[in-house]
Amino acid sequence: MLSPPSPPVHYPAVSGWVSSQPGAYLESLGTPDRHDPPTQITVHLADIAPGPSTAQPTPVRRSTRQRTQVARPTKGPSSAKAVAKRGRRTKAAPTHAQPVASGSNVQLPPRGPAVGMKERERATRRPREEVVKQLAPVAPRDCPTEGCERKFGAPREEEVAHLKEHYPGGLTRAKVPCLWTGCGEMVAGNTLVDHIGAKHLRVEHRCTYEWCIWTSPTSGNLDQHLERKHGHPKRRLTEGDVPDKPKKRRTQ
Repeated sequence: MLSPPSPPVHYPAVSGWVSSQPGAYLESLGTPDRHDPPTQITVHLADIAPGPSTAQPTPVRRSTRQRTQVARPTKGPSSAKAVAKRGRRTKAAPTHAQPVASGSNVQLPPRGPAVGMKERERATRRPREEVVKQLAPVAPRDCPTEGCERKFGAPREEEVAHLKEHYPGGLTRAKVPCLWTGCGEMVAGNTLVDHIGAKHLRVEHRCTYEWCIWTSPTSGNLDQHLERKHGHPKRRLTEGDVPDKPKKRRTQ
């Protein structure tokens, strides 16, 4: 029969030199003899825990890149202005010339002609009544429209009313075909009566002097005739701009 187990054995605390070397402590305990009965040994780990080491830790070597990054000072709050968002560019409004107060010595430059215009004296327009008096009488001619019994060669107001009967749309600036037989030319409606009188009725403008036999198919030539033949002064205006048209070169 086996002997009853022996009570646990408590060992005293181990010195600092032994606690720092656990291997030596275990060797000092020895090994039990084969013939000795097994004994129960209780070991307290707290008593054999290693003490604080006196050896200095080996410094860790850092790379050059890490040392450079650590040496750099940390940036504080950025003082740079925030980048403005891109948006539509607004054009500056054109500045207009402000009127000069009365009594000032500053004089504004004279106004020049508009783009594509040039300064030129223009002739005044002659009243319609004066132009009608200068028309030479013509022989009346029948209207070429089939079924119409009216005649051309009457006063201007009567001829305009006559043409409106053949053009229901009215005599506007829109171009309409001439009703004269064999013509077919596209003419502005408001100048159709002048076209028929000058091209088909052969209406001529007479000189304002009764004893002068000069005539012309257009009224614009009368001013030159009066200036050259009868010594009339030029009938001009001091202001007015006209379109600046380039002169055409004659090709041989």
